[in-house]
Amino acid sequence: MLMAVAAYRPQLRYLLIDESGYADAELASMRNLVAALFRLEHSQGPRGGSRRARHPGRVAGEPAQAELRRSFLLWLREGFLQARLPQVSFPELNDLEEVRIMLTERVVDWTQQWRQEGRQEGRQEGRQEGRQEGLHSNGGCCGD
Repeated sequence: MLMAVAAYRPQLRYLLIDESGYADAELASMRNLVAALFRLEHSQGPRGGSRRARHPGRVAGEPAQAELRRSFLLWLREGFLQARLPQVSFPELNDLEEVRIMLTERVVDWTQQWRQEGRQEGRQEGRQEGRQEGLHSNGGCCGD
């Protein structure tokens, strides 16, 4: 019985590409969207991502690559940007040059916003810790 079923078992072949096995300099010299995608995935912070977003536009600029560009833009917006910046609303992206410009302009704004939010959180945490230390130094109770 097992032998009869084994003939219908799917047999798939695949090629494993270990993206962590490529150095950034090696990927930078490659001129394809896979290398560009790997570089974006490895970017450290928004500035690195905006610099690396320039590369795919040069790679996929031919008219025959229109569907590939559309798919890449969809992944960039929905898979890459939204996953890393869920609190940010991104406009519809029509070409890779728009992505580069948008990221270049927004990175500065986002960085300033995140710094301000971090400062506010730090102040709040500091106030809370100060209150707790004050309570402990007063014997833990205000009305005794």
